[in-house]
Amino acid sequence: MSHPDHGEGESRAAGESLAGDPVRWVSKDARSVWQYGLGGPMRMTPVFAFALLAGTMVPLLAQVPAPAVDFLENPPSIDGALEPAAAELPARPLAYAVRDDGEALSQPYVTCRLAYGAEFLYVALQAPAVSLVSRDRAYQNGDGFHMALCAPLPDGGPSREFYVLGFSPGADAAHSRQRAFVWYRNVDLAFTPLEGTLLAARVAEGTATIELLLPWRQVYPFHPWLSPGIGFNLCYVQGTGETGRIYHFALPDDRLQSEQSPRRYVPLTFSPPRLASGARAFAVLDRNHCFTGEKIALRFAVLTASDQVLPARTALLSGEGETLSAWRSEIAAPRGLTVGSSEVACDDLPPGGYTVRWTWSEEVPAAEMGLSVLSGGGSRDLSRRLERARGQISPGSAVTLAHRIQEAEAALAALKPTDTAAPIRIALARIEEILQAASRGEDRIASQSGVVRRAYRSKVDGTLQPYSVWVPPSLPPGRKVPVMVFLHGSGEDDRSVFRGGSGRVPPDFLGLAPNGRGTSNCYSADNAQEDIREALADLLANYPGDPDRVVLAGFSMGGYGVYRTFLEAPGAYRALAVFSGSPDLAVRFLGPGHPDFLAPGALAPFRGARLFIFHGGRDRNCPVEQTRRLVEGLRAAGAEVEYHEEADKGHDAPGSATLAAFDAWLRRVLS
Repeated sequence: MSHPDHGEGESRAAGESLAGDPVRWVSKDARSVWQYGLGGPMRMTPVFAFALLAGTMVPLLAQVPAPAVDFLENPPSIDGALEPAAAELPARPLAYAVRDDGEALSQPYVTCRLAYGAEFLYVALQAPAVSLVSRDRAYQNGDGFHMALCAPLPDGGPSREFYVLGFSPGADAAHSRQRAFVWYRNVDLAFTPLEGTLLAARVAEGTATIELLLPWRQVYPFHPWLSPGIGFNLCYVQGTGETGRIYHFALPDDRLQSEQSPRRYVPLTFSPPRLASGARAFAVLDRNHCFTGEKIALRFAVLTASDQVLPARTALLSGEGETLSAWRSEIAAPRGLTVGSSEVACDDLPPGGYTVRWTWSEEVPAAEMGLSVLSGGGSRDLSRRLERARGQISPGSAVTLAHRIQEAEAALAALKPTDTAAPIRIALARIEEILQAASRGEDRIASQSGVVRRAYRSKVDGTLQPYSVWVPPSLPPGRKVPVMVFLHGSGEDDRSVFRGGSGRVPPDFLGLAPNGRGTSNCYSADNAQEDIREALADLLANYPGDPDRVVLAGFSMGGYGVYRTFLEAPGAYRALAVFSGSPDLAVRFLGPGHPDFLAPGALAPFRGARLFIFHGGRDRNCPVEQTRRLVEGLRAAGAEVEYHEEADKGHDAPGSATLAAFDAWLRRVLS
């Protein structure tokens, strides 16, 4: 390894002045008015624009001041009370406000202050209030907010590279995961916590203030000094009355909360940073994955109050945290901002997961960045080996392996430069292990218990389609066992159902989680119903499931999917279980032409059906009032319904008492 960690051979990294940096700077006093249409920004005077909100074209006064984001040398205290430096920041109105019934508000009254430092982004929201509402999922139901940081496109169009973050300042201990988290990473759901993020709210003298201090590390690789640009959007959700909401947008975007959708944004500009004393720095990798034999670069930005030479140290760590190599360099940093790069010598690393650690001061925590090194052989060699192994494993296992290889290829092709690739690397290693076992006559997939992701080849179009299975640790020999088909919620796929175990499927049942050919089609489009049928048939062909004891269940969108699937195949299921489902979801998600189970006569096919239904009394995502109406309609239609409602629950899992009742109901309907 080059650059060993000793005194000789130290290299000086070449620095660049701010003039060569791609970040665009504007004067702190610059002010302009912009309207952002769907095609991108256009300079203009205040005019009436239209916001596409909740599917309705709403006229709004589009006047969006665009001051540069001020630099703060030190982070403010986060306690819900603005410090003098924060109070002096420009108050930007969230100029697009609309009620959840589509009524536009003519006068904006929520403001947003922004500032940044070397390590943080600061956001302060203020709104007239006598108290803060704290609902379930307050980030979308009130009072809370969600915020997007995007990689802008050259034409200003919607971006598919972004973070959407959710914040619920009043979240209690039971909902602490909703307090500050990554909602979406690019177009996919994430639901990962924002470590080290500070959030506080306070109401005083008729004004609610919410403060956020977000570490740039939590939205890697975005940073004002190293990113070509950063796009921004924010929606403050204000709860009104018992169930009402007002959405206050920086820029109207009806897809800001949506799965599998690009996001709109306002391009931010940042004021030039200046320090009174000391130094600040930040670093990113130009790529967070590479193939064996390739090198990568570390890009850094250093801000100093005076001319300095900073001693930088770079180290490569193994996945276990052991230092594999380290080297030092000196950064010549004249007063102001210096942007530069240095090589990371990783070309002799074997495939694996690593950490690059960079530090420039003993007094500052090191920056740590993940690095995935992938085998140059890729998936082509695995496909050839699978062809040779087909005679040694079952046809179902061979199809499953073919899908896993295909999925890894697609994931590799979709990787962005700053993505690590641990899931892909691990998936390829596991395929390698299964193929090695097959060469010895072992069928690892067919013999696996617990959670197994399988695939079948569809008779509809010949494609490989995945599904997940829960296989009990010990299946009784010569006996068939009950099957629970559990449909996933929106924004997720089949893998979410058995994350961490059998989920809501009793551990002695076989569990099936169909993918439904998509994350948000309500099981009412995209051949989703065919997928459920084919996945169930494939499970019954490979495992001892009892076709006469199949229960259909689902959560949220999957709850709607239960009603929709029973409509297609009422004879396939002994009983139905719905958790927090919405009876008209497909009409709202997909439009007319899909079943609305609140419509007159829609429940007639459920005569004689046996259902277990749960709903939270505080659920605003799938309003509980709809489920109450549905239960009345089902009973009037001749269905047998056991209904459980928990007054303190939102759009969430049921409590232990309801789960115990569900288990007793299951045993009863299957006896």
